Amino acid sequence: MAKRVFMNVMELMTEPAESKRAELHQEYLDIQILIGGEERIDFGLPDSWESNDLYDESKDLQWLDIKRSPQTLNLMPGMYVIFFPLEPHKPGCQITEPKNIKKVVVKVHYELLL
Repeated sequence: MAKRVFMNVMELMTEPAESKRAELHQEYLDIQILIGGEERIDFGLPDSWESNDLYDESKDLQWLDIKRSPQTLNLMPGMYVIFFPLEPHKPGCQITEPKNIKKVVVKVHYELLL
């Protein structure tokens, strides 16, 4: 049986949004909580993306590009955002310059919400 709830703690350096691709999940929602630093996350509506990459079921991940109506969130420590399955999002982007960040991503299987 697959894990229903788990979390990843990560530290990374933010990068220009133009150098990153967005991600999409089908099984898990993401609760992304910023612990330190500052982070820009771009996101789009469920039908706003295009991709030639196949969905990787073992990772619940598909890489893609947000093509229509991209939106932006700027997170500071203590802030969080929730992305549901099929909501494209591009985390780890810099706001003005590259910065080290620390964040927690809680993954919750969508069936727990039914």
